[in-house]
Amino acid sequence: MSNRLVVLLLTTVSGCLMLFASGSPVAGFVNVGIAGVLLLYPPAFLPLIIFSSLSSSITAFSGLAAVFFYLLMFLISMLIRDKWKFELRWNRSMTMMALFSLWILVSTILSPYGEAYSAVRQLILVVLIVLCIWGCHLKYGECEDTIILVGAVVSIACVVKLILFPECYTIVGTYVMHEALSLSKNLNPNEIAVVFSVLFVFCFISLLRRKKLAVLPLLMSFAVLVLLKSRTAFFSALIVCGLYFLIRYKTSLKNKLLLCGVLFVLLGGTMALSGRGSAVDSDKKLSISSIVEDSGSGRFLTWAEAFTLIIPSNPVHGIGFGSVSFKNMGYDFDADNLYVDLLAETGVVGFVLFFAFFILLATRLSRSGSRSGTMCLYLLLLQLFLGIGETVFDSHLFWCVVLLSLFPYDD
Repeated sequence: MSNRLVVLLLTTVSGCLMLFASGSPVAGFVNVGIAGVLLLYPPAFLPLIIFSSLSSSITAFSGLAAVFFYLLMFLISMLIRDKWKFELRWNRSMTMMALFSLWILVSTILSPYGEAYSAVRQLILVVLIVLCIWGCHLKYGECEDTIILVGAVVSIACVVKLILFPECYTIVGTYVMHEALSLSKNLNPNEIAVVFSVLFVFCFISLLRRKKLAVLPLLMSFAVLVLLKSRTAFFSALIVCGLYFLIRYKTSLKNKLLLCGVLFVLLGGTMALSGRGSAVDSDKKLSISSIVEDSGSGRFLTWAEAFTLIIPSNPVHGIGFGSVSFKNMGYDFDADNLYVDLLAETGVVGFVLFFAFFILLATRLSRSGSRSGTMCLYLLLLQLFLGIGETVFDSHLFWCVVLLSLFPYDD
């Protein structure tokens, strides 16, 4: 038990380093050293894989994304501990995932605006995911405890950081300028909020399953969402938690209505609090009217332009994978919307392949009836809601959730 706690402590340190010192050479080398120790306890990699989506790279290996690094270390740990066995666990959802990833590469090559490097990286990520899920079985309860424990420490650290070094951004033309000293200069506050929305939903479901340890990370991740004022992440997390309770939790109608009331109070309170300071400018408030007045932070305008100019130009294969495709066309934005960006970047074919994969995976999880399957199903559902205001399908976090959904667990 003591060895496990030591490893979990090291995991937490690594997660905090990715949160606070993104791109730092010292943090990169420390993470590499910690990862070597983590070979003793593979479940500790799961929270690291999730939190690694906060960091674009580990500079000890220039250009190597943290999520790739930890996936590779996970595979190495299985090989060293003789736990990795090649077992064919292929299914239809994996077939569709492979076809979608291949189409990303093909469509990017066909488009004059795409960047093949980004498409190849995506394909490598999918290959690593497949190798990981073939690698071993994990105990869900042990992995759940690890994510809760590490999530608690990292979320507390993030709250402290946001209070001491508040994020302050101002929109200047089409660019977002950073105004305040911050320990995470290279991190977008919306990206941080999306990660903690996943942690919030995870801890909420765990708490209803009587995992009392989930109370602290639940409250702290909620605080992160409030402090960052990311409307998409906050609303998405509350909606998914409410749906889970109403559908899965067996209780009286009175208690269900009570929960809905609590969620609305939290929603209203957050809207009121957001008027005090802002993550974007001093006049911005978290309210329905503000979403309309500022065109969803400019999203409504970019969606309209995407549907009138960008998507019709390449309706079948799209303009190529990644936001770089928009830049190559002369635009300073992507649509910040799963559905619009998916159509624009991968065309109608990619759009159909992606949702075929998504539906097949969700169907398989819903039929499993396991704790892990139910948890991952709602984390996937969260991605659909996040997709309304964020580009999800090309984010590392989305594919981390896919990895968790495909992993073979022993409940």
